[in-house]
Amino acid sequence: MGKPVVGSRIGGLTDIVVHNETGLLVTPGDSQELQIAIQRLLNDPQCCERMGNRAREYVTALQAQSVVTQIEQVYQEVLGS
Repeated sequence: MGKPVVGSRIGGLTDIVVHNETGLLVTPGDSQELQIAIQRLLNDPQCCERMGNRAREYVTALQAQSVVTQIEQVYQEVLGS
């Protein structure tokens, strides 16, 4: 959707959200840190747009059509050696 994410540093979110690049990660249960992160994005539309654009690029790179080709290449390299 081209929007930055504000999420907790927990589970798989840390693998998906790149802090300060595709969104903001906060400490689980820290409501003040969450408030600051949300306010940061609300106060800085340019930052929000930059992170949103980067998030869209990042998600596109993770789509199956992109990843499958890379996996197939690895298989070909392994089979060739």
